[in-house]
Amino acid sequence: MNLAQMTSDASGLTGTTSLGSGNWIRLNGSLNLVNIDSITFRTAGRAGIAELRQDAVDGPLVGSFTIPGTGGTTTYASHTVSLTPPAGLHDLFLVFRQAPGGPGNNFFNLNWVEFGGAGVGT
Repeated sequence: MNLAQMTSDASGLTGTTSLGSGNWIRLNGSLNLVNIDSITFRTAGRAGIAELRQDAVDGPLVGSFTIPGTGGTTTYASHTVSLTPPAGLHDLFLVFRQAPGGPGNNFFNLNWVEFGGAGVGT
């Protein structure tokens, strides 16, 4: 199933649409998040939860982040939350879950995810 489509967001990027509970994305390549202290999600739609897991879809939970609704599937907003990353090099997975009382499927569209902090260069 291809969930990628062009977004109406100002970024003009291709996003992942109609995320539902249990959907997941493997981030590209193994990452070292040393000196990273936040993660930003650019989303549109209803509220949902994004889990960051290490090394497998059901691997250790790095963080669980509630993504607030934006009021519409084409109304994009950025939501930044604090992150305490795992030490070392890991494969990272975003796993999406239903927000309490929210819909089980098609809760938000994801345009991009960005890690923030000084990074490995410091």
